[in-house]
Amino acid sequence: MRLSGAALRTVLATATAFLVTPAFAQATGLSGNYLAVSGSIQSNFDALYVLDMQTKFLHGFIWHRGRRELEYVGNRQLERDFRNN
Repeated sequence: MRLSGAALRTVLATATAFLVTPAFAQATGLSGNYLAVSGSIQSNFDALYVLDMQTKFLHGFIWHRGRRELEYVGNRQLERDFRNN
């Protein structure tokens, strides 16, 4: 049985709400070196942003729904971007 994207998200959200115990942020081991955040870009693309805490780079990816591919679109060096603020 195949689920549509919307149905799959609904199932995952429901399972997450009822079956998963809460997670608390902690900076231990190598997992503390990255932060991943998902979002959308103008409701046309799903996006994934990954922050490398050691290098202070923010990497951006977009998900092409039709091609089912994750594409790396670039990065920003946050330390340089916010240097004068």
